[in-house]
Amino acid sequence: MERDDLKKYYDLLETDEKSPPVRIRKAFVRKALQNHPDKHPGEPTEFFQRVCAAYWKACHRPQPMPSCDKIFFGCLVDLRSDVKAYKLEMADLFDSEEQFKVLEEIIQARRKMGKFIPPELTDSGIAALRCSLKESPVQQPDKEVVEDPRRTKQKPKPTAAPVVVAKPKPKSKKQLQADQRRREKEMAEIAAQLEEKAKLDEEKAEQKKQAEAERQKKREEERAKQVAEIKLRERYLADS
Repeated sequence: MERDDLKKYYDLLETDEKSPPVRIRKAFVRKALQNHPDKHPGEPTEFFQRVCAAYWKACHRPQPMPSCDKIFFGCLVDLRSDVKAYKLEMADLFDSEEQFKVLEEIIQARRKMGKFIPPELTDSGIAALRCSLKESPVQQPDKEVVEDPRRTKQKPKPTAAPVVVAKPKPKSKKQLQADQRRREKEMAEIAAQLEEKAKLDEEKAEQKKQAEAERQKKREEERAKQVAEIKLRERYLADS
């Protein structure tokens, strides 16, 4: 990525390359809340998409860029982690009560439309965030949040325990033979059904053929009878 392009991303978020990740996330949330499509349905979404792309690039993410929804809610989940890891106040994440209300409106609109909402932002999660916000002092918009590297080392993010998947127990020889016999029986039943259906189809075709032959014979008999009547009438007229 060129340095000029990276500077454009920082400028769009009103940050710089020296800004800590917490401040970049906070700046992105502020911009995203102002221009979120669920807050302004029916309006163009280009600026919201540009803000999401700027945040993704500014964080130096090596992975391919996901959807804007995943970027937006992923950032909110990361901010919740910042609260625990760096012992921040909720006022460090939201500039005002109005911003929090906008977030609530977006989540309510998405719930009505049946869209995805992270488990961390359900009703209970929102209530916990609002309670924390009310208990913490409101921060001025121009105040920067600086990470403390010592706290980062003391409070590492918990890692999920690996999920142990039990291997399926191999079947015994007797079970394999039983499965084979069951499959052979099923195949034999299917073959018998197909053979019976073929016989029925053949019988129906023969019956249809016989019925058509009988109708053809009847038509020929009626035609011959009509011809005989016509000849008889012509002979009568000739004799008279």
